[in-house]
Amino acid sequence: MRLLTFVICSFFTIVAKQAYSQLNNDWGESVLGGQLSITVTNNLIVAGTNTTLECRIKNSSTNLISLGHPLVLPDDTHLFLISSSDKLSELTPSRIFGSMIAGPAVKAGETYEWPKSFEIGTNFEPGEYKLKATRFIYSINGTNHQTVKLESNLLEVQIK
Repeated sequence: MRLLTFVICSFFTIVAKQAYSQLNNDWGESVLGGQLSITVTNNLIVAGTNTTLECRIKNSSTNLISLGHPLVLPDDTHLFLISSSDKLSELTPSRIFGSMIAGPAVKAGETYEWPKSFEIGTNFEPGEYKLKATRFIYSINGTNHQTVKLESNLLEVQIK
Protein backbone atom coordinates (compact mmCIF):
# COMPACT_ATOMS: atom_id res chain seq x y z
CA MET A 1 0.00 0.00 0.00
CA ARG A 2 2.83 2.42 0.81
CA LEU A 3 4.45 1.66 -2.53
CA LEU A 4 1.21 2.44 -4.38
CA THR A 5 0.81 5.70 -2.44
CA PHE A 6 4.43 6.61 -3.25
CA VAL A 7 3.95 5.89 -6.97
CA ILE A 8 0.74 7.92 -7.15
CA CYS A 9 2.29 10.86 -5.28
CA SER A 10 5.39 10.72 -7.49
CA PHE A 11 3.26 10.74 -10.63
CA PHE A 12 1.26 13.78 -9.53
CA THR A 13 4.44 15.57 -8.43
CA ILE A 14 5.97 15.09 -11.90
CA VAL A 15 2.77 16.26 -13.64
CA ALA A 16 2.52 19.30 -11.35
CA LYS A 17 6.16 20.24 -11.95
CA GLN A 18 5.66 20.05 -15.73
CA ALA A 19 2.54 22.21 -15.53
CA TYR A 20 4.27 24.67 -13.18
CA SER A 21 7.24 24.87 -15.54
CA GLN A 22 4.99 25.67 -18.52
CA LEU A 23 3.02 28.31 -16.64
CA ASN A 24 5.93 29.87 -14.76
CA ASN A 25 8.25 30.61 -17.59
CA ASP A 26 11.05 28.66 -18.96
CA TRP A 27 13.22 31.34 -20.50
CA GLY A 28 15.32 31.46 -23.63
CA GLU A 29 19.04 32.18 -23.46
CA SER A 30 20.07 35.54 -22.02
CA VAL A 31 21.54 37.95 -24.59
CA LEU A 32 22.82 41.30 -23.27
CA GLY A 33 20.66 40.69 -20.19
CA GLY A 34 17.43 40.20 -22.16
CA GLN A 35 15.46 36.94 -22.12
CA LEU A 36 12.32 35.90 -23.99
CA SER A 37 9.68 33.50 -22.71
CA ILE A 38 6.45 32.16 -24.20
CA THR A 39 3.60 30.32 -22.50
CA VAL A 40 0.18 29.13 -23.56
CA THR A 41 -2.72 28.16 -21.32
CA ASN A 42 -3.49 25.00 -23.31
CA ASN A 43 -0.78 23.01 -25.08
CA LEU A 44 -3.39 21.28 -27.27
CA ILE A 45 -3.92 23.43 -30.36
CA VAL A 46 -6.60 22.70 -32.94
CA ALA A 47 -5.31 23.43 -36.45
CA GLY A 48 -7.22 26.25 -38.14
CA THR A 49 -8.15 28.02 -34.90
CA ASN A 50 -6.73 31.18 -33.37
CA THR A 51 -4.40 30.76 -30.37
CA THR A 52 -2.87 33.40 -28.12
CA LEU A 53 0.57 33.14 -26.56
CA GLU A 54 1.66 35.12 -23.54
CA CYS A 55 5.09 36.57 -24.36
CA ARG A 56 7.52 38.10 -21.86
CA ILE A 57 10.88 39.84 -22.05
CA LYS A 58 12.87 40.07 -18.84
CA ASN A 59 15.67 42.62 -18.50
CA SER A 60 18.26 41.35 -16.03
CA SER A 61 20.90 43.84 -17.20
CA THR A 62 21.64 47.27 -15.77
CA ASN A 63 20.80 48.91 -19.12
CA LEU A 64 17.56 49.98 -20.71
CA ILE A 65 16.21 47.57 -23.34
CA SER A 66 13.94 48.77 -26.13
CA LEU A 67 11.87 46.29 -28.09
CA GLY A 68 12.04 46.48 -31.85
CA HIS A 69 8.75 47.46 -33.46
CA PRO A 70 8.12 47.21 -37.22
CA LEU A 71 6.42 49.99 -39.11
CA VAL A 72 3.91 47.73 -40.90
CA LEU A 73 3.34 44.73 -38.59
CA PRO A 74 1.53 44.65 -35.20
CA ASP A 75 4.79 43.68 -33.46
CA ASP A 76 8.14 42.06 -34.09
CA THR A 77 7.34 38.69 -32.49
CA HIS A 78 8.19 36.02 -35.03
CA LEU A 79 6.81 32.50 -34.40
CA PHE A 80 8.09 29.15 -35.62
CA LEU A 81 6.75 25.62 -35.36
CA ILE A 82 9.29 22.78 -35.17
CA SER A 83 8.20 19.25 -36.08
CA SER A 84 9.46 16.06 -34.44
CA SER A 85 11.78 15.67 -37.47
CA ASP A 86 13.17 19.21 -36.78
CA LYS A 87 11.45 20.80 -39.79
CA LEU A 88 11.12 24.55 -39.10
CA SER A 89 7.96 26.33 -40.33
CA GLU A 90 7.27 30.07 -40.05
CA LEU A 91 3.88 30.93 -38.54
CA THR A 92 4.11 34.72 -38.71
CA PRO A 93 5.54 37.19 -41.24
CA SER A 94 9.28 37.83 -41.18
CA ARG A 95 10.70 41.14 -40.09
CA ILE A 96 11.25 43.58 -42.95
CA PHE A 97 14.86 44.63 -42.45
CA GLY A 98 15.33 48.36 -41.99
CA SER A 99 11.70 49.08 -41.16
CA MET A 100 12.09 49.07 -37.38
CA ILE A 101 11.43 51.79 -34.86
CA ALA A 102 12.00 51.73 -31.12
CA GLY A 103 9.08 50.10 -29.34
CA PRO A 104 8.30 49.74 -25.63
CA ALA A 105 11.19 50.17 -23.19
CA VAL A 106 11.99 47.64 -20.46
CA LYS A 107 13.89 49.08 -17.50
CA ALA A 108 16.61 47.15 -15.67
CA GLY A 109 15.08 44.45 -13.50
CA GLU A 110 11.63 44.68 -15.12
CA THR A 111 9.59 42.35 -17.31
CA TYR A 112 7.41 43.38 -20.25
CA GLU A 113 4.46 41.20 -21.30
CA TRP A 114 2.25 41.14 -24.39
CA PRO A 115 -0.15 38.71 -26.08
CA LYS A 116 0.61 37.28 -29.53
CA SER A 117 -2.24 35.78 -31.53
CA PHE A 118 -1.53 33.30 -34.31
CA GLU A 119 -3.13 30.49 -36.26
CA ILE A 120 -1.66 27.13 -37.15
CA GLY A 121 -2.92 26.21 -40.60
CA THR A 122 -4.80 23.03 -41.37
CA ASN A 123 -1.87 21.94 -43.57
CA PHE A 124 0.03 20.75 -40.48
CA GLU A 125 -0.21 17.07 -39.61
CA PRO A 126 -1.55 16.25 -36.15
CA GLY A 127 1.22 15.45 -33.68
CA GLU A 128 3.82 16.75 -31.26
CA TYR A 129 5.61 20.01 -32.09
CA LYS A 130 7.69 22.70 -30.45
CA LEU A 131 6.81 26.37 -30.69
CA LYS A 132 9.53 29.04 -30.64
CA ALA A 133 9.44 32.83 -30.78
CA THR A 134 12.07 35.43 -31.64
CA ARG A 135 12.09 39.18 -31.09
CA PHE A 136 14.66 41.91 -31.66
CA ILE A 137 15.74 44.20 -28.84
CA TYR A 138 18.03 47.21 -28.60
CA SER A 139 20.27 47.35 -25.56
CA ILE A 140 20.91 50.99 -24.73
CA ASN A 141 24.09 51.67 -22.75
CA GLY A 142 25.06 55.34 -22.91
CA THR A 143 25.99 55.99 -26.52
CA ASN A 144 26.53 52.29 -27.26
CA HIS A 145 23.39 50.75 -28.81
CA GLN A 146 23.31 47.09 -29.81
CA THR A 147 20.58 45.24 -31.69
CA VAL A 148 20.23 41.54 -30.91
CA LYS A 149 17.72 38.81 -31.55
CA LEU A 150 16.27 36.96 -28.57
CA GLU A 151 15.03 33.38 -28.89
CA SER A 152 12.42 32.01 -26.52
CA ASN A 153 12.17 28.75 -24.69
CA LEU A 154 10.86 25.82 -26.76
CA LEU A 155 7.23 25.26 -25.86
CA GLU A 156 5.88 21.75 -26.40
CA VAL A 157 2.48 21.71 -28.10
CA GLN A 158 0.25 19.11 -29.66
CA ILE A 159 -1.54 19.88 -32.93
CA LYS A 160 -4.90 18.22 -33.38
